[in-house]
Amino acid sequence: MSIAIGASWLSFHAPSAARPMLIAALELGSDSLVPAPGSRPIDWAGLVPVLEDLPLRIPAIRIDPIIGAQEGSLASSNLEEVALLWPRVKRSAEIGKALNCPLLILELPRVQLIGEAPSGTELSDCMDGIDADSFQALAARIAAERDRLLENCCRNLFRLCQDFPEFRFCLTEPSDLCAISDTVEIELILTDLSRFEIGYWHRPALVAFREHLGGIGHGESLEMLRKYLLGSDLSDFDAQGLQALPGAGRVDYGLLLPHMRGLTRSLPAVLELSPQHRCPEMRQALGYLENMGF
Repeated sequence: MSIAIGASWLSFHAPSAARPMLIAALELGSDSLVPAPGSRPIDWAGLVPVLEDLPLRIPAIRIDPIIGAQEGSLASSNLEEVALLWPRVKRSAEIGKALNCPLLILELPRVQLIGEAPSGTELSDCMDGIDADSFQALAARIAAERDRLLENCCRNLFRLCQDFPEFRFCLTEPSDLCAISDTVEIELILTDLSRFEIGYWHRPALVAFREHLGGIGHGESLEMLRKYLLGSDLSDFDAQGLQALPGAGRVDYGLLLPHMRGLTRSLPAVLELSPQHRCPEMRQALGYLENMGF
């Protein structure tokens, strides 16, 4: 399995110029890099000549954000809100064209529910905003509107695939629990749009947190979605959020590995951590994953 370094971490710790950032990834022991939102602007087109001289590949491009608020929602019936997603996809597609990478990672949509908006569902800063009871109540509200939300999501994702036919989309869980993003919903979307061969990108930290609250865990998720799996993040979760070091939080990587091993030898996995982690901690995390068999 190939372990990539998340560009959002690299852009914080390495100069924004292309070559030093790529050298930093290689020095950490990675053979690949996944472009993602970062703290500094990066000239992704400038990577093309540099990559020709380095043993580093680009397995996927993130459609921002990995952490933070979304713009636009595939699950909305408001055409103006839906349209906000297209510029985000276009920016990522331009990066993909420049780097000859056709795989775009798209977070599933946050949803607007009928009635009072739920609070504490955004998980970017801390994990204390929701407990098991409130999670189950939220899941029940989403289930009550699931048909409407899924219809919107599938219709709008169909349009997105048609508008960007040269790219393959890969759906992943967002950093918000108020979303069309549990395992059953993902499988329904992927089955409905099977003609486009949309993939699934696993987020162990987010799925393990949902399991902690009473939802489906990553073992069952991967069993249901393994035929769609195209990659995975490798972060962990703790009280501070979803970007803890692997092995330092509550994700059981010993249980995760058997579900990922043997799918494909080139399956990418991305270590996408908080910028607060330093290089020695990153090396330690890579060593932990290597010892676990990733």
